[in-house]
Amino acid sequence: MWVLFLFEVKHYFKNKLELINFTTLFISIILLKVLVEVNPSELNQALPSEILWIALIFATLLGSVSLFQRDQESGRLDYYQLTNVSLAGVIYTKWLVYYASILCPLALLLPISGVLLGIPSEQWPHIAVGLASGALPLTVIAALASALMARLERAGALLSLMVLPMTIPVIIFGNSYLSVDTEQSAASLLFLWGFSLFLLPVLGLAGSSCIRSGN
Repeated sequence: MWVLFLFEVKHYFKNKLELINFTTLFISIILLKVLVEVNPSELNQALPSEILWIALIFATLLGSVSLFQRDQESGRLDYYQLTNVSLAGVIYTKWLVYYASILCPLALLLPISGVLLGIPSEQWPHIAVGLASGALPLTVIAALASALMARLERAGALLSLMVLPMTIPVIIFGNSYLSVDTEQSAASLLFLWGFSLFLLPVLGLAGSSCIRSGN
């Protein structure tokens, strides 16, 4: 698995297009919010957490489309099944690297997003924790959908239809965490972590079963 981990890390370093796409889409959605705001001063009246979650969801979904399809096209999925490698281990390794590839540009984009949306700098750590915790279940959901559709061609539209309804709890509790700095905020954060722990076994079992049944 260590070899696969290094291979996936090298893939994201060599193929910077996915990083560019994530960055461009994330910032574009935020800029759209800023440009269509009738009264720019209203941006400072409340934390615009909704737009951050929308940008994160769509940017995460964009990068997950090819997460397992590139292995399918190159024949690596078939190779994994012919060896003693655990498919669940392969799925978890690819998900872990994908999650890290989301966090790195997200950390760089947070100050830019904060300035554009008029968010005070003292709230940036709070937002960083919330988005990182929200990206955890979002990437698990996206990886699960990508694994389920690894054998399908042009599954981007189907992937969107499957993932978006499952992101509703993440949006509700993630928005609650970013909007309120109270005990309710801590409960929302715990939900995001618990939801991720619930989804991780599903990712390994359902993802590996679907890849095997695709032969």
